[in-house]
Amino acid sequence: MFASRFFVSLLAFTALGVSASPAPAPAEKRSADVSDVLAVVSTLKTKTNAILPEISTPFLVISRQFCK
Repeated sequence: MFASRFFVSLLAFTALGVSASPAPAPAEKRSADVSDVLAVVSTLKTKTNAILPEISTPFLVISRQFCK
């Protein structure tokens, strides 16, 4: 008795959820041009090349202190 009520309510909520979900949007055509991505990557690389020595220097000093 309880199982049938549970099953019917589960079935009803599933049907309601399926009917309420929006239709998927059509897929967007993308070009094979990756120049924008490469431009972003090169910009990030130039920015991090200037920062990385400043970040790694304190760690090298700390690690040398513990290695003695």
